[in-house]
Amino acid sequence: MKKITITLAFFAAIMSSNIYAWEGVDNDSGSDIEIESGNLVRAGEEIEYYDHDYGEYRSADVESVES
Repeated sequence: MKKITITLAFFAAIMSSNIYAWEGVDNDSGSDIEIESGNLVRAGEEIEYYDHDYGEYRSADVESVES
């Protein structure tokens, strides 16, 4: 299982109840990633994300979240 640190791009829309996805960056590889709704994005949690550089879904443990 890969462990990643994710930097998320927060927008005012994230505070609304209509959140569909978060965009971010895998700080280890620099890959742009997308985290779909239904994932609890908190340090210590496992998430599934779409890695745009690899063109596939992957899973990882979240080490930290920075905004």
